[in-house]
Parts: sequence; structure tokens; C-alpha cells
Amino acid sequence: MQPAYPKRKLRVGFLLDSLSIPAWIYFMLENIKKSNFAEINLIVLNKNEKSKIFIPNFFKKFENKRFVPLPKSFEIKNADELLADVPTLDVSVTNNEQQDLFSSHDLERMAGYNLDVLLQLGFEVLTGQILQIPKFGVWAFYHGKNNFCNSFTGFWEVIEKNPVVDSTIRKLENNTASKVIASSYTATDVLSVNRTRNRIYWKNHLLFARTLKRLYEFGAESFFLQLKNTDRQFLDNTDLNPTKGDFRKIMIEIFKRNVRVKYYNKVFFDQWILMFKFSDIFSNDYSKFEKIIPTKDRFWADPHIVYQDNQYHIFIEEFLNDKNKSHISLFSINENGSYSKPEKILERPYSLSYPFIFQHDNEFFMIPESHSNRTVELYKCIEFPKKWKFEKNIMEDVEAVDSTLFFYKNTYWLFVGIAENKGISTSDELFLFYSENPLSNNWIPHPQNPIVSDIRCARSAGKIFEDAGKIYRPAQDCSNGYGYKVIVNQIITLNKMEYQEKEFHIIDPEYDSKLTGIHTFSHEKKLTMLDGKLKRRKL
Repeated sequence: MQPAYPKRKLRVGFLLDSLSIPAWIYFMLENIKKSNFAEINLIVLNKNEKSKIFIPNFFKKFENKRFVPLPKSFEIKNADELLADVPTLDVSVTNNEQQDLFSSHDLERMAGYNLDVLLQLGFEVLTGQILQIPKFGVWAFYHGKNNFCNSFTGFWEVIEKNPVVDSTIRKLENNTASKVIASSYTATDVLSVNRTRNRIYWKNHLLFARTLKRLYEFGAESFFLQLKNTDRQFLDNTDLNPTKGDFRKIMIEIFKRNVRVKYYNKVFFDQWILMFKFSDIFSNDYSKFEKIIPTKDRFWADPHIVYQDNQYHIFIEEFLNDKNKSHISLFSINENGSYSKPEKILERPYSLSYPFIFQHDNEFFMIPESHSNRTVELYKCIEFPKKWKFEKNIMEDVEAVDSTLFFYKNTYWLFVGIAENKGISTSDELFLFYSENPLSNNWIPHPQNPIVSDIRCARSAGKIFEDAGKIYRPAQDCSNGYGYKVIVNQIITLNKMEYQEKEFHIIDPEYDSKLTGIHTFSHEKKLTMLDGKLKRRKL
């Protein structure tokens, strides 16, 4: 796809407090320098003394001893060499009630670089003429309750057990209003502020570059038409900065939560089971579903139904505890509720799960999840339903999960959960690819990728289906832990330029006190199947 506007690379500047910067910023700058859609034309360095953020040593030691996330998004790296060829302006600002005002001389110097975008990664709240300097505005990261990008991002979400922290890039309109440019939602780790922050900032590292790329490819007019005007009062960060008492409170609370988790893991375990119901009319009364519970040495999950020759064939992931590895198994089920014993049909040296099966030219194919091998693999059925052989890798060197194929308007659409960077969960972001041939290993990425960046509804949870002319995509909500519940989304727009969906239905485990999660939905003919995470005692 050729860029609509501008033909040249976007000219980007950065507002920094120092060239000693966190790793997530360093790699963001490095990626932009290597890109074919943007270039770094200016660094504006803050020469004012930056107010120090107070974090008690006892809290630092507590978190660093127990919760050191890898890779570290806040490991300090020196950008002198990386930015050696980029012009740098050293500026001093006048600070008035935490609002930074630039001198007319400095504003004139910045204007001379004809920037398209200026990203704020330092200074305080910006106001005045600087917001008009770049062609497309000054952008900034904002997160959850601690509005501005600072060391307390995620703190309050952890202490209040809020399941997600939102990250937004906003175009600053003035000191009280902004416009959302891009957004993402990341799961809160209620056992660690460090791990929560690490997740957020590794995603930020990608979010800005992706947004610039969309501006470049779609063109300014189309890009900004897709945005929603959002007024938001900028918060005085000092009002939300935790006190020493707050740090003690969260430390005690995190310690208690960890004790409860250790007790739970000592006494109980979570086991994925299967649930089913036959009905002439689709029923969402999940309390009436019958359970299929395996022995305690394994779990069964990811049911995929194929109705063939008047028989319901159920393909599943079967995980064996003693091998710490899963394979694909198969069983059949009748409308009277009787079912056969699951039989292993496909195994590799690494785990296989989520057996997505489709037909093409009257032949059956399978795309199981093989993310531990960093591949998306295709298998061909030699003798249905039990004999399969490896055909090819359709993607390689990628950490991809739950690949789901959908044929629509003479095009095959491949929905894949991908972690593009270490430190990001595979459940966070959904990528879309398309091809005229489902057996291709040359899938074209959708220009809006990732089409979903939200831990609550990104990862696939089963086959995409149509009903009464509408298209529905089951997805996982992993905000309260992996496979917490299923969100059925209605796909509103699906073409080679645009993707849009909205929430339609929720399948929540709370109807059964023994369940702690549901993460796959499958329906074919009269049969509906789910998997559920069952709380069981170890003894």
C-alpha cells in the first residue's frame, strides 16, 4: 500500500529531560530511526532541574527482591551515540503551577525544524504556543489514574485491584483538553507494581511507532477523521502521588495477596475441563451445560467441533502434567450425551493446542497453536478425522497464539495473537492478515495492525461465525488472569483497509462457583461447547 500523505518521512521531535533514558524509550527511538515512515529531526532537552519523584527505599527493596521483570523496560541506557546525528536544543522553561512555558526564542528555534509531531517524554504540563509548533501537534502518553507518564503509573490500579491500566497517546489541545490519538489496555498484575509498569511501557515502546506509521500510510485527513475528540481534565499529579503511608499500605497488601496465592496453590489447582449442551435453539443458559472432567493428571481445553458424516468430532488440547506438554486429541459425542474417550492424534516435540480446523477444496486442514516453536503451522488431513501430516509453516520466527481463519468476501482472513516484543503478553494484541489462498505462507498484514490492543478482548476464543447476516468473533478477556471469560464481539467492518468490532455478548464463569475461567466457545449444528477452569483440591 502506497502512503497517501505525506510522501516524505514524518519529521518527529522529542521532549526529554536527559539523554540517559529508560530502555523502552531508547528502543522506541532506535526503531523510528530505522523505519521507512519517520525520522528524528530534533531533541529538545530540559535544562531545568527536574523535581525528583519520591519512592521509599523500603518499597524499592521489597519489589526488586521479589518482582524483577525481564526484560527491564526502565533499565537506563545512554542515547548519546544513538542520537549523535540528531540536532539538540537545550532549553530552560518558566514553570507556573506545574505548567511549562517556553521562551519566544526557543519556540522560534523549534519552529525552524518544521516538525510534524513532537512527543513529550519530559518536562511538566505543556501549555501555550509550543502546542502549535508541530504540524500535527504535541503528543504525550497518559496512563490510568496517574495521568501523565511517570514513576507511579499503575500504582493505584494495583492497590485498588483494577484489572486494567489504560495507555493513551493524546494530542494536547491546551492545558485542560486533549484528543485521543491511540489507546491500549494492559492487565494489572495485582501482585507487583514493577511487573505492571513493565508490561505497560514495553507496549508504549511499540504504540507510538505504530501510530506514526498509520498517520504516514493513511494520510493526515483520513487518520484524524478516525479519531474521537475527547476532553479530559489534566490531573495535578502531585495529588495522586503516593505518600509513604500509601507505599506501606500497598506493600502489606501485596504481601497478603502473595500469601493467599501460595496457600491456594498448595491446597488447590485449576484444571481445564469441557462443557457441552445439545439444543435445537442456541441456548446461553450455561448453568444447564454438562461437564466432562478429566482425571487430575491432565486437562482438556480448546474444543473445536467438526460435524461430518452425521457425527460430532471434537478436537481438543490435551495437556499432561507429568510431561508439561500438550498434544491434540479427538473424541466423538452423541446427542444423547455419550462420548468416546479422547485419543491422541497429533503430537510434536513442543506443545500443540487450539486445533483450528477448516476445509479447502474438499480437504481438511488444521492450524494448531505452536507458539513455543515460534511458528504458525499447517497440517493436512490424510484420513479424516485421525490422520494428519505436517504441510508447511505459514509463519516463522513469531510468538503467535490461537490462529483463527475466516473466509469472507472471497478473501481468507487470519486472526492471530502476537507478542511483537519481549515483555508483552500474547493475550494483549490481535493481528490480522489476509490472502486469496488459505494455504499461502505469504500473508499480507492489515494496515491497522494490531487491530485490537486490549487485554480484555484481543485473544481469539474460537471459530468466527455468522448468524442472521452478522459476523461474530469470540475473544478472551484475560484482564483478571489468563482465560477469565469470553467476550463475543460483533464484527462491524472487515476489509483490506479497515477493521471495527463491538462487544455483543459475555460468557462469564460466575454462574458456577466452582469455575474460575472460560476461554473457548465452539458451536456447530445443535452442539455448543465451552471449556472451563475448574477449582479442585489436590488431595
